[in-house]
Amino acid sequence: IPPSIGNLISMEKFDLSENSITGVLPFGMSTMTNLTKLIVSENRIGGKIPQYFGLFTKLNTLYLHANGLTGTIPTRLELLTDLHQLTLHALSVTGNVPAGLCTLRTDNELFNVLTADCAGDLPEVVCDCCTQCIYTPMIAAQQASDIGA
Repeated sequence: IPPSIGNLISMEKFDLSENSITGVLPFGMSTMTNLTKLIVSENRIGGKIPQYFGLFTKLNTLYLHANGLTGTIPTRLELLTDLHQLTLHALSVTGNVPAGLCTLRTDNELFNVLTADCAGDLPEVVCDCCTQCIYTPMIAAQQASDIGA
């Protein structure tokens, strides 16, 4: 994804799912603050989940699943108060789903999908408010190895 993608500041829906995209999500995307849907699932995107996603306050759908994303889930996602769907499974992220996301799930009846790799004997992610806990260690490991992470 070229950094110049950020020039599309009026874009509201951005779907790049299932396109075998590699690399990281460029900082240039941080100017796309009119997004209501961002779907980059089922690619080979690596790096960390960007902190700048917290700027996308109009987002109601954020699908990140089935990529090689690593690190922890940014607390800045708590700023996405219009969120309805967030998919974080089949990634290589670890740690806790931020408490603020759980508060959003409680306070917003439209926030009805929150998935993470929080199932199994040793879950990668701890989530007290997920609508579905998924166990996909092989998928996440394969995604990470595919992109050389």
